[in-house]
Amino acid sequence: MIKTKRQPNKMRCLDAIAHRKPSGIPFYEFEVDYSLVHQILGKDTGNIRSYLLEPNDYANFINLTGMDMAYVAMPWKPGRTDKIMANGRLAYTGGTITHLSDLSNITPPNYDKEKSRIEEILKAFNNSKAGIVLAISNAPTIAMTAMGYERYFMGLVEHPSFIIDFQNRLNETIRKQVELLLSYPIDVLFTSSQACMKTGPMMSEQFLEKFHYPYLKTMIKIAHERRLPLELHADGDVSSLIPRFIELGVDVLNPLENTKSLTQIYDIKKQFGESISLHGNIDVEEVLINGTKEQVKQSVIEHVNRLNNNGGYIISSSHDINQHVPIENFITMIETIHSL
Repeated sequence: MIKTKRQPNKMRCLDAIAHRKPSGIPFYEFEVDYSLVHQILGKDTGNIRSYLLEPNDYANFINLTGMDMAYVAMPWKPGRTDKIMANGRLAYTGGTITHLSDLSNITPPNYDKEKSRIEEILKAFNNSKAGIVLAISNAPTIAMTAMGYERYFMGLVEHPSFIIDFQNRLNETIRKQVELLLSYPIDVLFTSSQACMKTGPMMSEQFLEKFHYPYLKTMIKIAHERRLPLELHADGDVSSLIPRFIELGVDVLNPLENTKSLTQIYDIKKQFGESISLHGNIDVEEVLINGTKEQVKQSVIEHVNRLNNNGGYIISSSHDINQHVPIENFITMIETIHSL
């Protein structure tokens, strides 16, 4: 299905992160919808998120697409409630944590299962030059879905001590989880932030410093102690927070959604490109979903020509490759990257 072919090579991404000119175009998506995965693999693997594929299928998918990194997520969902929709997709419906007494019901991740998953992934990628990105959610992100978004944000004002206590407990478990999994050969530690929406931050600077950044610092410290880069997936318009992310030590920022302030990634690169690497920004809605193949091709070429000269840029979508992206546009994106 994909006419061009290149071998994955983690050094493309690692060179870009280190602000060295890479030998090719660094590329990886943290998620591709299973409907597209099925078409690329030529078989039905079930309604499974791409990063949870059976290891050999995942290795085959990474090889076929020429991605340089395999994104390996270890979802821990205490208090979260999901349901299967009529179309067979899993959807978040809320959270169950409401009182201090609920915290006693939280069970830690299944460490044996996580270790087994990492070992199987490493075995499947044994003959590949693809790198491993380990994704672990930090405490605020988990707390939001464990409580439900509205309850969480109201709690910041009405019950701040509860939020701090809850997140501190989560943080201790996450610290143990990360330190255990980083005993394996991991190339990048990846975490997330849900502090922003498309119009900017959802909380004040003071709240970010109290409820958000201390837990991001934990992840950065663990990564840097092991000489690993820390990649932050931060949705929405994060432009006003980029200087603080740099101060904290974030190495890579993803996905650079096309909000009003972030549409011109080239300005972000000019202003901050010496201090932080950028990953993403190929517009999902207007280009990948609604654009022509030629528009996809031109967007990829422009991003590469203007952002890739001296490292510091990894190409991908401005969020993820969802089910609304036509397979033809995704393949055009891949083949254009391969050709440059």
